[in-house]
Amino acid sequence: MDIALFARHTDYEWEIAPHGAMRVPAVIYADEALIRAMDHKVYEQVCNVATLPGIVKAAYAMPDAHWGYGFPIGGVAAFDPEEGGVVSAGGVGFDISCGVRYAYTGNVHNEAGDSTYCHHCGVKVIGRDWYNLTAWNLDQDGKCRDCGTACAGVFDTKPGTWGARRLPVRLANFAA
Repeated sequence: MDIALFARHTDYEWEIAPHGAMRVPAVIYADEALIRAMDHKVYEQVCNVATLPGIVKAAYAMPDAHWGYGFPIGGVAAFDPEEGGVVSAGGVGFDISCGVRYAYTGNVHNEAGDSTYCHHCGVKVIGRDWYNLTAWNLDQDGKCRDCGTACAGVFDTKPGTWGARRLPVRLANFAA
C-alpha cells in the first residue's frame, strides 16, 4: 500500500484523514513494512467503515489487517446507538484465526504453551515461564536467529530484565 495515503503519527500509528463521505478519520496500527505489504482493499474498507452512521472517534485496523467482508479483518469500530449507530455483520468477522501465527497465552506456568515459536522452522524464539524469560532467539530486526524468518510483532533489540514481580500477600496484615 502507498504510505503517501497516510499521515504518520508514530512509527506504528498511521491516519487517513476524513475525505468523501467519511465521518471520522481511519487509523491503522502497524509498522511501515506491514503498511506497505497490506492490500489496498484494507485502505478502502477502513475508509468505508468510517462512513457508517453513529461511528465514534475513528475506524481502526490492527497490524494483521487484511480485506474482508465489509470491514477489513482486524478492523475495530465503536458505534453510538443514540447517533444512529449500526451493528454491521461485516464487522463481526468470518475467518476466525486466519493467519494467526503467534498467540501469547498469558503468564501461566506452562513454558511450552506460553512461549513463542518461529512459524517457519518451529524453533522457540521467545521462551516464557510465568514472568521469566527462558529463551531469546530473535535478532535485532525481530527475525528468527536459526532461519532468518521475520516474526510479526514489536520486539526490543534484546530481552528485558523485568523478571518476576510477584510479592506475597499476607491477609492477616489487612484484618480490621
